[in-house]
Amino acid sequence: MNTRSILSLLLSLALVLGLSVSAAAVNPNEVVIPEYSVADYTVPFATRLDAIDALKQPCSEQGTIVERSYTAPAYAVNEMLDKDVTIDKTLQIYLPYGYDESQPYNILYLLHGTGGKDTYWFFTAEPETTRNVLDNMIQQGLCEPLIVVTPEYPSELKGKDNKIKDELVAAYAEETNDSYLKVRNDLWTQFFGYELRNDIMPLVESEFSTYAGHDVSEESMRASREHRAMAGLSRGSMATMRAGMLMNLDEIAWFGNYSGIWLDMDKLADKLESTGLPVSYWYNGTGTGDFAAENHLNFHNEAMARLSDYFTDGENYAMIVKDGGAHDYASWIVDLYNSLLAFFK
Repeated sequence: MNTRSILSLLLSLALVLGLSVSAAAVNPNEVVIPEYSVADYTVPFATRLDAIDALKQPCSEQGTIVERSYTAPAYAVNEMLDKDVTIDKTLQIYLPYGYDESQPYNILYLLHGTGGKDTYWFFTAEPETTRNVLDNMIQQGLCEPLIVVTPEYPSELKGKDNKIKDELVAAYAEETNDSYLKVRNDLWTQFFGYELRNDIMPLVESEFSTYAGHDVSEESMRASREHRAMAGLSRGSMATMRAGMLMNLDEIAWFGNYSGIWLDMDKLADKLESTGLPVSYWYNGTGTGDFAAENHLNFHNEAMARLSDYFTDGENYAMIVKDGGAHDYASWIVDLYNSLLAFFK
């Protein structure tokens, strides 16, 4: 057995036993892995990239994917440049096999990362793979039938007069005391919360059968929050925290973060304290070859130390480090699988 294999084996064993691990000792990819510890999870989470290979094959009961178009205010551009303009966008919607308007479905809003679009999960990354995994999980009873929506969180407009310069972002970051907002791409993650709440969720849930019952009033959406989840990868994970947990916690109860957080802990602690709303489950995933692992695991350590009143590892929280997982789709599709093992249960 070569050195790399031995190190990978040591890391896997440490994860299984819930032991602290250190990059200096066991990380073969030279990615910084801070010391951390995790619970002994009763949910059978996958920690290997090949663990769900069988689910990637076509299923005999296939869901369908439909597209919807909408026009929304360009919230970040309007705020930062004092404008009143709109943007035309699309989103993709997965409907499970046998979708029936007479029954309500749980719903997941699932985000792409930097450079991606609303088509990333179902068409761009690995065509049909995400749908196959969803189809097979549902057919095998690993999760209940659900609706999955993949929006595009940036709102980039054409024309130099609509470009937000990084100097403006820096000024906004200083004003809001947010050290993680550095460039325009970061800003989208902040302002997407308005679009999600005012435009996307009302569009989707007025047409399709969710536990909101086609009633997208704030009262109805809040009452059905236990049947609504949000997850994202990389900068989409950053958007999940900001647009989701910080801005729409009253309407969303389940969260998944894949490959990084990039949020000041004080902001999350203040939100949880001020709302008094519980997060039903918070799934976190990264990999031993993921450059975002350092950020994510440092945040995990701080969350476990500071948010013990809200999260208990192994009960309503998980941190899964996948052996060999990198900053790519092969790792993120495993995170999606893991999320659905825990969500809506």
